[in-house]
Parts: sequence; C-alpha cells; structure tokens
Amino acid sequence: MISEVSDPNVMYIHNNKILFGNSNDRSLKSVDPETKEVKTLAKFEKGFIDGVRIDENGNYMVSLWHGILYRVTP
Repeated sequence: MISEVSDPNVMYIHNNKILFGNSNDRSLKSVDPETKEVKTLAKFEKGFIDGVRIDENGNYMVSLWHGILYRVTP
C-alpha cells in the first residue's frame, strides 16, 4: 500500500472508505481501512488536488488548487 500513496492531500470518508487526493500521480484514490486495499478512482491533469466532496447524486466533486473543479461519476 505504501508505494501507492505518495504526497497525499485532502481526505474524505465515504461509505467506510477513505478518499484522498494523491498528488504524486495526480489521482483520486480510496483505501479500505479494513483490508488496506487502495484503488485509483480517477486521474487528473497536472495540479494539486485540494478538495473532495460527494454531491447529492453520489458523484465525487474534486477540485484542483488552480481553480478547476471536476465531477467524477462512480
């Protein structure tokens, strides 16, 4: 698991999973605290992920520090 997590920023807990922005490879990832399984949910252009929220439809709203907001469907 450690090699899959590098320079993490912003964490959000949803459905018993920890979502986080992994700045090293510019991806949104989740980790299951029980199994320690890490999954990549989405990859983004160059930038620093600084926000993660879930909207009313279950989509991930992900912001990058330079002012871009993405909606990622599960």
